[in-house]
Amino acid sequence: MRLPPPVARGPVELYSVVVNRVPVSELLFALARDAKLNVDVHPGIEGLVTLNAIDQTLPQILERVQRQADIRYTLEGNSLSVVPDRPFTRTYRVDYLHMERDTTGSISIATQVATTGGTSSSQGAGNNSSTQIASTTNHRYWQSLTQAVGQLLGVLDAKGAVRPAAVLPAAAVAVGTAPETVAPLSPEAAASNAPAVIAQPEAGLLIVRGTARQHAQVADFLDRSVTSARRQVMIEATVVEVQLSNEYQQGIDWQALRLGSTSLGFTVQPGPGTGTLSGGTPMSGQVPVMGVLEFAKSLAGIDISGALKLLESFGSTQVLSSPKVSVLNNQTALIKVVDNLVYFTLKADYTPPTTTTPAVFSINSTPNTVPVGFLMNVTPQVGEDGEVIMNLRPTISRLTRYVEDPGVALTLAVARQSGADVPDIRSQVPEIQTREMESVIKVRDGQIAVLGGLMRDHTENGEDGVPGVSRVPGVGNLFKYKSRKREKSELVIFLRPIVVKNASLQGDYRNFRDQLPDGEFQPSAMSLPAPRDPQSSQPAAAPAKVN
Repeated sequence: MRLPPPVARGPVELYSVVVNRVPVSELLFALARDAKLNVDVHPGIEGLVTLNAIDQTLPQILERVQRQADIRYTLEGNSLSVVPDRPFTRTYRVDYLHMERDTTGSISIATQVATTGGTSSSQGAGNNSSTQIASTTNHRYWQSLTQAVGQLLGVLDAKGAVRPAAVLPAAAVAVGTAPETVAPLSPEAAASNAPAVIAQPEAGLLIVRGTARQHAQVADFLDRSVTSARRQVMIEATVVEVQLSNEYQQGIDWQALRLGSTSLGFTVQPGPGTGTLSGGTPMSGQVPVMGVLEFAKSLAGIDISGALKLLESFGSTQVLSSPKVSVLNNQTALIKVVDNLVYFTLKADYTPPTTTTPAVFSINSTPNTVPVGFLMNVTPQVGEDGEVIMNLRPTISRLTRYVEDPGVALTLAVARQSGADVPDIRSQVPEIQTREMESVIKVRDGQIAVLGGLMRDHTENGEDGVPGVSRVPGVGNLFKYKSRKREKSELVIFLRPIVVKNASLQGDYRNFRDQLPDGEFQPSAMSLPAPRDPQSSQPAAAPAKVN
């Protein structure tokens, strides 16, 4: 269908006004007379206006007059209505989820070396060292939004306390309970002209009572606040373990990558967090904790897979996990790709026999689970210019071995020494190796952040020999072969934030369209299976598609 051509508008009328300390009502009547408008001026309008306007439209002149005098005008057609700028009620729609989220995380390292045989003096106190980083996020958007609007309206004092009859969420009125920072509206205050704000998060409404100037400030603030809170970012994370070759036992040389490629730049951005291995193994000094990969070419078509190919020159690579998650601004996202390892904690009790009671041997089993895999929580802050500041904490754990619980074995030994016939029971507890770090980084939209330097040494001892002869004392070592294989690997985490501007399959999620079914995934049409006739073995006629 072809649209008709647009109709050309007539020339806009311009006015020039030069007045000095003229009553507002007289100026408004003069403007309405020259513009040939009907005018209604409230009798309560008072004040003087000084104005020098050259070739401006009527709305521009009225806006300037409104800033000098406390008036509020309405221009509808050829009618101009002017009233005093007294508080009036306006409803704003705020489409944001009504939910409170509290996120708390901590990472700590503590070591203590106690001296044996020491006394209570300071010389035998030992050495105790601990480091702890704790982060807390309290996301209460509706509460902070209501308090901010209350401060704009002047219903909050300088200390942030709410004045009487000022701010009250509608949900608190319904149940008769209000937070400590708000006060219920009295009937006298509701009927007065005092500014007020009422929030109804369940319906996404914010009711504000204020003057025209205050409403202009509130509208500008809400537009900026909602736009910032609804920014979304998609975070691509890839965890890679590199089995280092012999010439790169000190770690990945990122400067070598920079010299070998003209389209790759590597910059170092040290963060407050540090990375350590389980047991306090230090990181490689050659690899920074965090850096940013920058491509000189356009970022279109370049993803993390291009960065993975650069690591193959340092050894064999293995991708442990590659999750993707989308999260709103200042919200915490949790990525968890783990296997819940199940083990049992045994508590063995043995009561020796007496002259009147027999021996009692009891075992209590308690199931336990420990996650093994990749776990990361990230809280992004998306700026207007495309910069993303992220607080992240990646954790990678793996099972190394099982350790026997000595308490169960000791209880069995005591029971058998007393002559009790008890079965052979083993209680094994898994030993988990954990590599994690906690940091705050800043990355631009589309850049790839690199967190590296988490080294791991693995030594494997082997022994082989001639059967029988290799066990002969003295000469057995001549017929025995011992091997020792040592491997060193480095863990590298790639993070790529992508600011989502169009959250659709035709927009920023278009790369995931190939992963959806082709013919069966049709949003506009759905095929239903043909119903089967119970009196016949043949299916009935297939119905038409449901559109």
